[in-house]
Amino acid sequence: MRTAAAAAVLGIAAAVAVVLVTSRGPEPRGSEPVSEVTALPVASPAVAAATAPERQRPAATGGVAILDSAARAQAVLVGVVSDVASTDLHGRRALLRIDRMLLGGFKLGDTVTIGWEELSTTRQPRFANEQRVLLVLDALPTQSLWRSRFAATERAAVLVVAAGGEAFLSEPGGPTLDLLEHYLPMTASARAGIPGTRKLAEMVAGAHPAVAREALAILEREPARVDLLDADGAVPLLAAARSSERDLELRRGALRLAADHDLPGTLATARTLSEPGSPIRAEAYRALAALPDGLPPERVESLVAEVDPEVRSVGVSLLRGDAARARLVLLLHADPAPAVRLAAGRELLARDGAGAIADVIGLLDDPDDAVRSGSAESIGAIGDPAVAPLRTVIDGGSERAALAAVLALARTGRKGGAMLTAIAASHERESVRAFAGLALGEAPSSHKH
Repeated sequence: MRTAAAAAVLGIAAAVAVVLVTSRGPEPRGSEPVSEVTALPVASPAVAAATAPERQRPAATGGVAILDSAARAQAVLVGVVSDVASTDLHGRRALLRIDRMLLGGFKLGDTVTIGWEELSTTRQPRFANEQRVLLVLDALPTQSLWRSRFAATERAAVLVVAAGGEAFLSEPGGPTLDLLEHYLPMTASARAGIPGTRKLAEMVAGAHPAVAREALAILEREPARVDLLDADGAVPLLAAARSSERDLELRRGALRLAADHDLPGTLATARTLSEPGSPIRAEAYRALAALPDGLPPERVESLVAEVDPEVRSVGVSLLRGDAARARLVLLLHADPAPAVRLAAGRELLARDGAGAIADVIGLLDDPDDAVRSGSAESIGAIGDPAVAPLRTVIDGGSERAALAAVLALARTGRKGGAMLTAIAASHERESVRAFAGLALGEAPSSHKH
């Protein structure tokens, strides 16, 4: 369970505790029910969607698996949509007049019939008349439902939008289309080699954000390809890292990828991006730490004293030497930033394993939800050695610490699971019993019995 999910679970635990406090069980017949919680009528999603003005419904964003779907597609076309119509409750059809052909045996000016499904009632339809789109298109599925939506005489010519109707871009820009027009017709060997890898790097820098993120993901999962990039090939990746027009996560990813492969020019780029005011300063320091001679030891020490908590967290992960352990213990107890306290605790556990549990277990009572849940994950990952210390917290700690310890216990393995079962059955604290049951997959009860 990731930290955000674990924090959500602890939020559920708090809700369980509220239910236990505010639900008073059955009231005597004839009396008014007493509760500290008032339920307000809420319309169902379907009713809300039907009554909400169209402009309030979120637009379908698309942009899913454009590159992946195109590798198996019948065609990748750009054109203007017309004659949008329903075929049944969820099925839709339209015509697409092609004004640019990126892949497939069509000509400019051809009109093709396209199909897709609209399963959501809470967002706007994907396509509207006069909308210009890029579509990745597959052959009509052979399932009877799809075939029943089109006449037998037209089925062979119908194409459906790939990736469950999500492989599309609305109003695609010229740079994205130019990049795809060069990349998609490549042979499989060219795509996997230097030409395709360079084009993916260019997409990271200049394509539609959804395509850029997918291109970066391909490079990340196929690291051998990144080593093919020379100085010229590295330029677009580093340009993406520097670009204020790219989203921060993409910039971080591009810089991280370049640093992991020590691409030419990465050191200078990382130094520039580590300057005060850079929105990816912390990632730049991580990049410098990954590069040969990128971060001298004395600079590491100063990072821990930086004002920016993200930068301090990087410094935490880089501390070395005889005094490093004592510094980490001090930081996990005393740093004002939750992210730094959590980073220090995790770093101690990563270095010392079970030997760090006694130092870190106090974070289960940290005032910050994310610190408690993140620490619970990391302590639980130690396994059997964590079971006994966690039971001590469950029995004798504060309620919030006990609930975090239950979350940690659920991650320890079979021994912890057996203890969790016993806690759910007989622990003296009702909130702990309820949360232990929740951790075991049981639905919480809303009444005391």
